[in-house]
Amino acid sequence: VLVNGLLIMQTKRVLIGGATVLGLYLAIKQIRSKQQQQRRSQQQNANDNSRSSRGKINKEFLTELKDLLRIVLPSVYCKESLLLGLHTLALIVRTFLSIQVANLDGKIVKTIVDKNKYEFLKRLVQWLLLAIPATYTNSMIRYLESKLAIAFRTKLTMHLYGLYMDQDTYYRVENLDSRLTNADQCLTEDVSRFCGTLAHLHSQVSKPLLDVILMTIQLVALNSSVQENNS
Repeated sequence: VLVNGLLIMQTKRVLIGGATVLGLYLAIKQIRSKQQQQRRSQQQNANDNSRSSRGKINKEFLTELKDLLRIVLPSVYCKESLLLGLHTLALIVRTFLSIQVANLDGKIVKTIVDKNKYEFLKRLVQWLLLAIPATYTNSMIRYLESKLAIAFRTKLTMHLYGLYMDQDTYYRVENLDSRLTNADQCLTEDVSRFCGTLAHLHSQVSKPLLDVILMTIQLVALNSSVQENNS
């Protein structure tokens, strides 16, 4: 009887211990799953906030861009305006050169179809001669774009450093205000990236717009000549 009682007590202890271990395991697993869910929700909220905070073109963005343009282009007679005008002129020249290259390509194909060797060599020499100013113009566009980005960066950096150093603003930003972190990085890398993008944006917007205008003029002139011939 005593042995049976000891066996029953030992069995109860084993069952109680096993139930306790199982309960602790389930509790730890549930806690870890809740922590993982919280981390996933926080990460998803952070991603949603980052997506919602970037890529918006609204009235506030246009107002801030207008203020920045007033800083980098203070007047029509400044150095930056001169570089912008030269850059625009280079884009116009490249557009006209592109039209001439397209015309020569068509004429070269025509001479090949007609099997005219003399005209083919003549058009080919013209095409090679036209490639010299075209190459120079493309290099000049890249050079003026980099110079324009440097001029924008210099103007904007001097303005921001003037505000940053005025009345111990740098001390208040670094020690008393935690809303803006890495102010020095914003004044160097972010400003450089913004000015480079702004200068490149002028090329990406002006060139297609000019192409559309010139192609429209060419189509109108071609349509007018066709109508005159038909009449």
